[in-house]
Amino acid sequence: MIKYLIISLSITLGLSQQEIVDRIDTFLGETQKKFEVPGVSVAIVKDNKIIFAKGYGVQSLSKKNPVDENSIYAIGSTTKAFTAAALGKLVESGKIDWDDRVIDHIPEFELHDPSITNMFTIRDLLTHRSGLPRGDLLWYATDFSRQEIIERVRHLEPTYSFRAGFGYQNIMYLTAGEIIPRVTGKSWDDYIQEIFFKPLRMKRTSSVLSDLKRFKNVATPHQEIDGELKEIPWRNIDNVGPAGSINSSVSDMANWAMMLLNEGSFNGKQVLKSETINELFMPQQIMRKEGRLGSYYPPVQFLTYGLGWFVSDFNGYKMIEHGGNIDGMHAQISLVPELELGIVFLSNQRNLMPEASRYYIVEEFALIDHETDWSAHFLKLINQADSITEKALEEVMQARDFNSEPSLPLKEYTGIYSNPMYGEVSVKLRGKSLRIEGHRQFEGNSTHWHHDSFEVSWDQARLGKTIITFELDVMGNVKGVEIPGKGFHSRQN
Repeated sequence: MIKYLIISLSITLGLSQQEIVDRIDTFLGETQKKFEVPGVSVAIVKDNKIIFAKGYGVQSLSKKNPVDENSIYAIGSTTKAFTAAALGKLVESGKIDWDDRVIDHIPEFELHDPSITNMFTIRDLLTHRSGLPRGDLLWYATDFSRQEIIERVRHLEPTYSFRAGFGYQNIMYLTAGEIIPRVTGKSWDDYIQEIFFKPLRMKRTSSVLSDLKRFKNVATPHQEIDGELKEIPWRNIDNVGPAGSINSSVSDMANWAMMLLNEGSFNGKQVLKSETINELFMPQQIMRKEGRLGSYYPPVQFLTYGLGWFVSDFNGYKMIEHGGNIDGMHAQISLVPELELGIVFLSNQRNLMPEASRYYIVEEFALIDHETDWSAHFLKLINQADSITEKALEEVMQARDFNSEPSLPLKEYTGIYSNPMYGEVSVKLRGKSLRIEGHRQFEGNSTHWHHDSFEVSWDQARLGKTIITFELDVMGNVKGVEIPGKGFHSRQN
């Protein structure tokens, strides 16, 4: 009924589908320039067809090769939907149930509270209600394996009660994906290749970074460093694969979107049962629309999380969507089942252009007046975030005691420091400064900040700078070091 209404209104207003697509094309070209995104590729699925697929901008600022619908990007956390759907496939076959306990499949899985470990289910893994903080530096830019990450998460202390609210958690999705090899004997990577990539003809899609060597037309990540947009290397996140390691093109991802919108069917083959699709899209966890999250969903009346998807409303339509970010890359996938509409954005810079554009596109196909300038809204958010960051830096600088000196000679701060979750960190004296070494990619030189705090400039410039603080015991000896994001490391004797 809704589809026929849209067609009727289109005729009444004199708008053909091609005219709508042309308007969207113009909008996207202008928006890409407004947000100063190096490159972005966009695909639109409508009524079980790809009606639009195009690139805007370049693969890299230096080489200037144009991006197109086949350019490969990192899709980041939009990977989570594949992991949830893969588990749904196992539910269909009767090999698992959404409410199975995790320890019945991964016996060594352990959280900080044994009672919660005992009742934690697969559904809990997929709905971000663990009560845990993110703990992302356990996997990000480290060489811990998937198994090591799962074994170390027991040291991550909760910040709120189990199932009491929404708290985004990548490690739980890694754990969810690792149920697959326990049940099937196949790795998560091989399993999603078999059940999704092959039947959906996603020939330019992979879950392992080294696979990119097989392809041409690969976008280069870009990140602002010291006020300048620069090209950066791809980040290898194979170790957290089920939470975010897939790389793909909008043409491939459009096939994924079509299957989901067509009740699990693609090219005449039933890839997933419609009941599974319904479960994936079913609200599971209520989210509070407030703060930064609320500003990203200004027209939304309710906001929830399903299984691998955010589920909300937009002008009376149910919207299923998810974004993804990793170094210098951003993805956004939005589905509006009632309109049989799917929108895929992949870009080579973290930005809010996709968020601004998707609302405009939905309004076009729903024949809703553009009462809000979405580009202006999200550009304002960017400026506000920049202002908040600048103010926070100013406050830090004002609190700095430039006349202070370290409590001890620099040599006294050297040694090995350990944390049960993040491992060991080594502090060495290099000339007249302290050097921090430990996890392979978090290494850098420091300068004195004030008192017993030091500013570390990481060797990888894209990791920025971090202020670490040494703590002394009552006898004036160093007993540990606080590293933001990696907690307190106790000094080994």
